[in-house]
Amino acid sequence: MKITTHQDCANALGEMTMSFQELENSLLELFSGLNNEADRTVGFIVGSTLSFGKLCQVIGAVSKHRIQDPDLNGYLSGILNNCKKLEEERNKYIHSFYPAFNLGDALEVIGRLKHKVTKDGYARQWDDHDPEKMRTLSFELDSRTREVNELIKSCDFGFSCGSE
Repeated sequence: MKITTHQDCANALGEMTMSFQELENSLLELFSGLNNEADRTVGFIVGSTLSFGKLCQVIGAVSKHRIQDPDLNGYLSGILNNCKKLEEERNKYIHSFYPAFNLGDALEVIGRLKHKVTKDGYARQWDDHDPEKMRTLSFELDSRTREVNELIKSCDFGFSCGSE
């Protein structure tokens, strides 16, 4: 396993967390607009109570009801499926522990530890914690955020979305 400074690991984890939250906020904006463009408050209230996966699922269902463009719904469905996959990958990093040790002059992280309960009982799982993988995930999250934001800009939520 690759040894990384604690600071580099923390920075990459923080960047990934911020990128995910930006994506979640953009999806909430999309949901609130699909719900009611004139008064988005109800959409924000309802959407903010949903888990990320449920928010994606509800956006997909509402868009199929509101938007009569199958190509646009297919495009959005692809984005939402990618978002769910990225959340699964993000959860691997967020729900882990990064033990740090004083090795030489700096605090170093030597891996990513996950405590798991399996059908066979309790197990510790050591995995890679490579900050570059977290940064790549941040880039992918940012890309999905841009796609969602572009979709929001192209829609007037009067549901001529995509047909201009």
